[in-house]
Amino acid sequence: MQVDKDHSRSVSYGEFSDWMSESWDLQDFLLMYALIQTYPNAERRTKEKSILFAKLFEATAGGPTIDKVDIESLAIVLKKSLDYLSDDLCRVLI
Repeated sequence: MQVDKDHSRSVSYGEFSDWMSESWDLQDFLLMYALIQTYPNAERRTKEKSILFAKLFEATAGGPTIDKVDIESLAIVLKKSLDYLSDDLCRVLI
């Protein structure tokens, strides 16, 4: 994404604001290092995580039509796939 949209060789606040809010890479960087994010980025990340968890559940269940899984099997899949989760957090989730 280009910051200087009108090619004026200067950046207005509007251009800067648009660039900040529309750059997912920058938003992820700010979240990681400054612990701040915009609401649209939080929405996007929530949707991405929801899709990831649904796929992990389906993989554990053996398909999308099965609506229950063994909790220990799910715990193993979550821990293996989401290696950044601590054991304590994994227990809270399950």
